Amino acid sequence: MKRIITLCLLIVNAQITAEPTTGLITQTSTFGGANTYVTSKLYVDTANYVNGGLTFTYPAGYWNFFGNISAPRVTVSVQLINPPSATDTYTVVISSNSDTSTTVIVYRVSNGGAVAEANSDEVAVVLSAIQDLSLFI
Repeated sequence: MKRIITLCLLIVNAQITAEPTTGLITQTSTFGGANTYVTSKLYVDTANYVNGGLTFTYPAGYWNFFGNISAPRVTVSVQLINPPSATDTYTVVISSNSDTSTTVIVYRVSNGGAVAEANSDEVAVVLSAIQDLSLFI
């Protein structure tokens, strides 16, 4: 529950400041059969969508974990900028993810089933990335 509250606070902070938020999040793990605390790096950012794909770039070496570099685990969501349409929905696809950047594409699905890429500044994308420690534990 603490992790969810912390993540929500960081997302709200990122939306208010419109600047990337970086930090650490501590979580409980059962590494070695015992409960231990693991600290992971966290990156949260919000940006208006750009037609053609939106790329979030991470600070150099940010996902380095004791010399091991891995792509983060990423979740994304869409935030409406204008009043919502009664007939359109949006979905976001992660088209690439690496330790240096994540690129997303947002699609608009109309009531009749037509799918098209969202226009620039039609929606905002909220990205949350957390260090993937599963490869090292």
